[in-house]
Amino acid sequence: MLVRFWGVRGSLPVPDKNVLKYGGNTTCLEIRCNDDTLIILDAGTGIRKLGKALMKTEFGKGEGEGHIFFSHAHWDHIIGIPFFEPFWPPGNKFYFYGAEYVEELLDLLFNHTYFPIKRENIKSLLNHTERIKTLTFNSEFTIGENKIKIIPLNHPGKTFGYRIESGDSVFVSAFDTEPYEHVLQAQFIKQQDLLEDESNSVTQEIIKTIRSLDDQLITASRNADVLVFDTMYTDDEFKQSKIAWGHSHPQYAMKIALKANAKRLILFHHDPNRTDEQMDEIVSNCRTYIKKIGANLEVMGAMEGMTIEF
Repeated sequence: MLVRFWGVRGSLPVPDKNVLKYGGNTTCLEIRCNDDTLIILDAGTGIRKLGKALMKTEFGKGEGEGHIFFSHAHWDHIIGIPFFEPFWPPGNKFYFYGAEYVEELLDLLFNHTYFPIKRENIKSLLNHTERIKTLTFNSEFTIGENKIKIIPLNHPGKTFGYRIESGDSVFVSAFDTEPYEHVLQAQFIKQQDLLEDESNSVTQEIIKTIRSLDDQLITASRNADVLVFDTMYTDDEFKQSKIAWGHSHPQYAMKIALKANAKRLILFHHDPNRTDEQMDEIVSNCRTYIKKIGANLEVMGAMEGMTIEF
């Protein structure tokens, strides 16, 4: 199995000299399964460069086939779709996967009000409706020889993570998600005195729910060769001002990865304000922590152009 990173940034693209090492394009991953099935995860601005690379292959001749999965429909995950060149040659075939918004999403992105070329002028997107699969939480299906499981994530709007099993290789994405603890507790903020008392029944119920939701994510990530996880904020940023924004931090990502017995944790969805130097420090701090506790987990920061084969 091969994973290549074409976009690693969150929120919006960053054309800045201080992000050249990790990259400034928004989310897009290319996955090549063991049977050579092409899966594309998200279509942020990174998909434009992926498209150019694909045009040098069978896609340039109109003989390609690919599967595009959306984690959700926020702009940083979809905005590259109209600039994906393999849509143009007639004969290329694409399948789309996501929540019930996918049909509406394609209509919107190629609406003549927002984009100069209409969808009906793009040959590979004609009669595409039968190639849209609406997903639901915790569902499973196969593409070729590969098993796909849908993971519910904690982010505004219906947001999916994906577990992809190809032979003995396991890849898991959790692009936009937040620790459940603070969000659930915020619902009971007026009962703060109860939350401080762990013996209280309300507090116990919240703790039980949090653990069950964490366990669900841990189970979905079990024994992943590669776990790509949202770490948009630092631990301090998250606690100070980013609770309920739908994003995570390295400490939570490492907690999930360690409990899931994942082999590699890839820090992902970098804040647009995060410089290369700051990212280096975050990765270094994570590795120091893993070494300190004596755990067997490889931690890397996602970089544009980075390829992992496993």
